[in-house]
Amino acid sequence: MVRLLAVLALLFTTVDPTAEDVYRALGVHDTPTDYVLLVDTSGSMAQNRRYDNVRDNLRTFVGKLDERDHVTLVTFDVVPSVVHSGSPSSAAAAIDRMPAVPEGDATDIGAALEVAITVLEGGKAEQSGAIVLITDGIAQPPSSSRYHEERGAAWTALAARGQALAARASGYVVPVVSGESGTGQMMTVVPNTLVLPYTQGVGGFLDRLQEQVRRGDARRALGDDAKVGVKASWALPAGADLSETVDVTLVLESTARKMPIELRNLRAELTGAPGELSGLPDRVELAPGERRELALTLSSTETAWKRLGRATAPAQAGLRFAADAGTPWQTVLERELGVRPANPAVTAEGTWNGVVTTGVRWGYIAAVFIALITLLLLGLVLWLRRHPAMRGVLVAIGGDTTHRIPLHGSRKLKFPRPENHSGLGGEFQVRGALAPVRGTPELTFWRPDGRKGESRLCPPDGDDLELYGVVFRHHPNERI
Repeated sequence: MVRLLAVLALLFTTVDPTAEDVYRALGVHDTPTDYVLLVDTSGSMAQNRRYDNVRDNLRTFVGKLDERDHVTLVTFDVVPSVVHSGSPSSAAAAIDRMPAVPEGDATDIGAALEVAITVLEGGKAEQSGAIVLITDGIAQPPSSSRYHEERGAAWTALAARGQALAARASGYVVPVVSGESGTGQMMTVVPNTLVLPYTQGVGGFLDRLQEQVRRGDARRALGDDAKVGVKASWALPAGADLSETVDVTLVLESTARKMPIELRNLRAELTGAPGELSGLPDRVELAPGERRELALTLSSTETAWKRLGRATAPAQAGLRFAADAGTPWQTVLERELGVRPANPAVTAEGTWNGVVTTGVRWGYIAAVFIALITLLLLGLVLWLRRHPAMRGVLVAIGGDTTHRIPLHGSRKLKFPRPENHSGLGGEFQVRGALAPVRGTPELTFWRPDGRKGESRLCPPDGDDLELYGVVFRHHPNERI
């Protein structure tokens, strides 16, 4: 639960994670380490105070360990000897019980490694192990040793036991003399072995050993997460009409056990049918083992007006998804752990069996036609209400000039003013009045300069109306 919360905290922060953040998420801080320290006590270690220097540095080293760690101190020359097995605090006193002077006549690295493997095999499975080999010479086992033969059966059996511990144990070689380190034997038994360049010396290596152990633990805890990625698949509604808007689901599932994965440059497309997919986010972050469903929308680009009348046909469309995979831990993994994530690109393809409907329904066409006819009729009715129909004959008498003007329907009529002695020019407009009696001729005089003059209604029953010197009579029942 603590590890999951640590991973989630990394996912929802905008600050790049540090090595400590990654170690915490991997649970490295939660696991104590089982240290097995193999110290060469052969006679050559007495030269140049090599042995005294090793013991001094070991005291400093065990003093920095967590009290939850376990320390096994083993000296070896002709035969290995377990000097201490217990807490780091009691290991400091045990260093004083090591041989005061290295006097061994042989260097049986194989026997020492066998003791280390046996110790770790008997330890707790959940604890990480670190075998630290400190020597100044190559392997020189006595003739009585099972490891006297360089590629004998004893070495083969020990290598198999070491391989079985590879998931939780690493090896660390401290070369007291350049080029004389027992590295070959160590790597044969412990595949995960790190050798420190001699230039850093014993003290420098032991000072950094804790960090190296944590890095080794982190690499093992990471496992194959740097190589795995995200499984993607489509969840599609069966028999959907691809000419309409359809909801589809993209399922993403992280296959990593402990490492968060980030997807960028997400893209999806539809093939074999007219349409576009939308709804993909810019990026997706997945916690280890997380399953996420993304709701996408398929919008058809089919043009309905290609044909009149609906037609439905089977259709098989293809869906494609791709994204680039990475991890927020990228920098820490490369710089601190020497691990280059190789998460493969995420892809998903699916085949969608549905239908495609084209054309416009006849019902829609009929509805549009009826709506247009209704609008036209409504417009006609409104126009007729605003333009009442007139009938009969309008007689205009001006001086010696008489005009008989037939009135037809609701149209407006214009005619010139009959000439008389006044010499007044202009024209009259006649239209049907809206009230008080619909269709009664209404006369309006317009001057030659376009100014509107007076408007009057013709009286009923053929009575005379004089307007601007012209006498008008309306005979509603006459025809021309």
